[in-house]
Amino acid sequence: MKEDINLNKFIENLKNESDRGVVLISAELINNCLTSLFEKYLILNKDLREGILENSLAPLHTFSNKIKMAYSLGLIDKEQYKNLEYVRKIRNKFAHRIFDASFEDDKIIVWCKKIKIPRISGNDPSNYRYLFYDIAYFFAGYLHSRVLSIEKQKYMKNEA
Repeated sequence: MKEDINLNKFIENLKNESDRGVVLISAELINNCLTSLFEKYLILNKDLREGILENSLAPLHTFSNKIKMAYSLGLIDKEQYKNLEYVRKIRNKFAHRIFDASFEDDKIIVWCKKIKIPRISGNDPSNYRYLFYDIAYFFAGYLHSRVLSIEKQKYMKNEA
C-alpha cells in the first residue's frame, strides 16, 4: 500500500461516514491494495509504473481492469474475483447515482448477498453497511498476504 494503514482505526473512522462514504472509501482501499499487489508482482521502473498503473489511459488505471488482471494472472482466485466484481458494481452505483443509491436499493441488496467473505462475528448479516466494514478489512488483509507471498517468492528465488 502507498501508506501504512491501521485497519482497526480505519474501520473505526468508517463508522463516521455516510453509506456512500463507506462504500467509496472501502473500494478505494481495495483499489490501493490491488495497486500494491501489482507493484510487487510486476517489474516496474518509473516510466513503466506511470504507463501501466498511473496515467488515466494506463491499462491498470481502473479498479475494473485491476480486478480482471489480478484474476487473469492468478493473483486472486475465482471467488475473490467474483466478490470484487460485486464490490465494483456497488461502488459504481454509489459513485454515479447522486440521490438514490442506498443499501436499501434492490440491486445493491442482491449484489451484497452474493459477496462471500468471512464475516466478523456480531455484525448483523442483513446490515450491508457492516458488510462493507468487513469487506475493507478482509480484502486489505487478503491482498496484503498476497503481497507478502510475492515478496517471499522473490526472496527465495534470489537465495537459490
